[in-house]
Amino acid sequence: MLWQHGDLDAAQQAFKKQVRSRFQELWAELTAPEQLTLKQLKDPTLPVSSTAVKTDLQLHGLLKEHGQSCSESWAAFVGEQP
Repeated sequence: MLWQHGDLDAAQQAFKKQVRSRFQELWAELTAPEQLTLKQLKDPTLPVSSTAVKTDLQLHGLLKEHGQSCSESWAAFVGEQP
């Protein structure tokens, strides 16, 4: 993508624009417990989710092994969700 735009800022903006709709689709497909688990990454005051939910999110590639978000972009999107 960087080679297309020739500028890091332009490439980052294009990336954000392209992934936003996919992130919205993914978010809509998640169950309420899955969404809550992902929100806990930003807000530790939320109730703790079950290990099974975390494992499921890891299997789907949305959480890393140690409970970290799969990407900074995804984590930022999750942090914006109500």
